[in-house]
Amino acid sequence: MGETGTGKSLIAKNIHKISPISNHQFLTVNLASLNENLIESELFGHTKGSFTGAINDSVGFCEKVGQGTLFLDEIGELSPSSQKKLLYLLEEKEYCQVGARRPKRFQGRIIAATNLSLEALVLKGHFRKDLYYRLCTFQIDMPPLRENKKLIDELIPILIKKYKNESMNFDFSLSEDCINFFYKYRWPGNIRELKSCLQYLIYSYNNEVTLRELPKWIDISKKTIVYDDLSFHNARSIFEKKLLISALNKYGGRINFTALKLGISKVTLIAKIKKYDINTSEIKYKASLSKIGKNEF
Repeated sequence: MGETGTGKSLIAKNIHKISPISNHQFLTVNLASLNENLIESELFGHTKGSFTGAINDSVGFCEKVGQGTLFLDEIGELSPSSQKKLLYLLEEKEYCQVGARRPKRFQGRIIAATNLSLEALVLKGHFRKDLYYRLCTFQIDMPPLRENKKLIDELIPILIKKYKNESMNFDFSLSEDCINFFYKYRWPGNIRELKSCLQYLIYSYNNEVTLRELPKWIDISKKTIVYDDLSFHNARSIFEKKLLISALNKYGGRINFTALKLGISKVTLIAKIKKYDINTSEIKYKASLSKIGKNEF
């Protein structure tokens, strides 16, 4: 799980690469790009004559992948009907081709990814709770690039070397202002945006680049957080809100217990929750999702 551009597909490929089934297929299906009417046929295949246009038998991804890894990208885009079919596949390890009567055995492994909050979708009734439980057996949260300064530090020299070699532009360099800006910029497109930015610069300039040469899609004035420009009051409010949300999430939205751990009174905590418009009901619901009873399996 993670924002767009955080490297979810790369992690999925690496999981497959270092696994005992690395000699088998790794196939990717972008569910958001498939027509809703074709998802079942694409995943499970279909028999000749099962629907208009089905002039031959077709093998779906579940069969093509064999004993390998099937990576389902944008899982949060699935319709309720398709969610039900995927749940059956995960629970029974079986699927039926469209138009077929006998099920086939699924021998592979599924890795799913989404840039949406499945918990929020469950809360709104847009995603099946039982499917969410099946999918989140092992959950990897990909932090946004703006929260991972160490990764920025690691990626910049790697990407510069890569694009220098590709373009044969060995005179390229970044000014100190540019490098400092890279650490402050929010990178809404995450790793993908950083790669595109460096690729653009290295292919466009053969000297030291400054902030003026950054691509037009990067808005220097609006997309940076410069805490030095904040008043003490505003900076304290930002920190206070983040601290309260973090503590409430950690302690399952329990007001009394959270207040005790923070060393403040219940009245003070409630007042600050109202001040910052923190949704404690949603926090409590998210906490309940992690407490899966035996009857759910």
